[in-house]
Amino acid sequence: MNFMTLLFWERPSSLIKQNYHTKEYSRSLKQLGLFLVCFSLLWVAGCKRPDESLGENLQPADDLLNAAVTDSFQLEMATERVDSLRTDLFANVLVGNYIDEQFGAVKCRGVMQFAPDPTADTLPVNREIFAVELKLAYQPEAYGNNAPMYFQVQQLQEPIYLDSAYYNHDLPQRNLQNLILSGQETHLTRSEYSSAISSSSVEYLTLNLQPSLGQYMLANAEALDDFDAFAEYFNGLVISSTTMDGRVVSFSTIYSSMTVYYRYPGEDRMNIGTYTFKYTSSCEAYSVVEHQYYGSALQSLSSGNAMDGNATAYLQGGGGTRVRLDLSDALWLREKPDVVINIAELVVPYDAYSKYALLDSVNVVYEKSDGLFSLTEDVLRLPGGNFSRRPGYYRFNITSHVQSMLLGEIEETELIMVASPRVSGLYNSLGVRRATLMGPAHGSDPSMNTRLVITYSY
Repeated sequence: MNFMTLLFWERPSSLIKQNYHTKEYSRSLKQLGLFLVCFSLLWVAGCKRPDESLGENLQPADDLLNAAVTDSFQLEMATERVDSLRTDLFANVLVGNYIDEQFGAVKCRGVMQFAPDPTADTLPVNREIFAVELKLAYQPEAYGNNAPMYFQVQQLQEPIYLDSAYYNHDLPQRNLQNLILSGQETHLTRSEYSSAISSSSVEYLTLNLQPSLGQYMLANAEALDDFDAFAEYFNGLVISSTTMDGRVVSFSTIYSSMTVYYRYPGEDRMNIGTYTFKYTSSCEAYSVVEHQYYGSALQSLSSGNAMDGNATAYLQGGGGTRVRLDLSDALWLREKPDVVINIAELVVPYDAYSKYALLDSVNVVYEKSDGLFSLTEDVLRLPGGNFSRRPGYYRFNITSHVQSMLLGEIEETELIMVASPRVSGLYNSLGVRRATLMGPAHGSDPSMNTRLVITYSY
């Protein structure tokens, strides 16, 4: 006889291979308990329940003789590389590099435009530029090692446009000169002190740039009066770091700006003036994210060449990897007459001992048609979506999706796990978090492997 260990985060039903429930009437205490249960069911049945939620968390009283729970499905899992990810849709850019023992090196550059200020005072003709500050607003998210980082800022040599699409592999042409003042390139980042809730508590990385850049940006007075003309004159900046094993820092585009400081003679003294270029809704920004897998567990991974993930699978954001799961073995449930899926849960254990923060937002999608992917219906029907992270495992409620598979409404039997573009609870944010997943054949203890747990009646 085989025994299975019940961990503290497991539900007993998730360990059952096949268990049929029958009614028993013995002892007055059990009869009283049955009366109370039946009364509760009748009370719930009196409440109106939407037809589309049939089978979800509600077991019909007359089906108790034919209810079963099983997790004896043979799943197939694979890791594949994400060909490209559009990165100009997010309110942040990623800057920096770090080396992951399992995922290899991740290199990120931020590309940003800035807009002139139409409300600024007329600039004095005899001005002298003496300082330029680039202020990058931290988001409270950084990934990697908190070591001093050597930054560089370079000027774009080609225009970028708000109505164009930019992807993680789109590295633009840029001037190779580092615009940061010599000797001021190295900084210890402080993203953990920043807040995404209030603009008053935003923390900034301030980079002091060459005064010649400010001179150039203010030289074309006509361009300062028109955004499109200015965007052609000054294309923008590329911000990066040459520190390889540092960290990837997330900067908010919304609160970032660049200020030019100048002085000009007055009647009896020198006056100080400033001109600030801000990131506005007219500006474009995106992240260049490069994943280098050589020397890592993913070194054999390439586009169109998936890795077997039945033992271990790898999930990574920022245009990294995604994970495919084949659920076709669940189709044997069609043999049950009038089968109704009461609840179907995909349980995916992960390595909880990584030194890096885990993915805190994951979605499962399916290929609705060739090249067109869709979220499962369960995402919209369940409060808060169908994903939850528990100690040691991810869980997805895919009840409606499995029922549609059995009815033939969905022909695709594969689901794809993707890292959602959300980090530290921040929506509309791009990140590079990752997770190592324990596949369906990871070990001898089934409770620590990926599995599909279905409760059904027929």
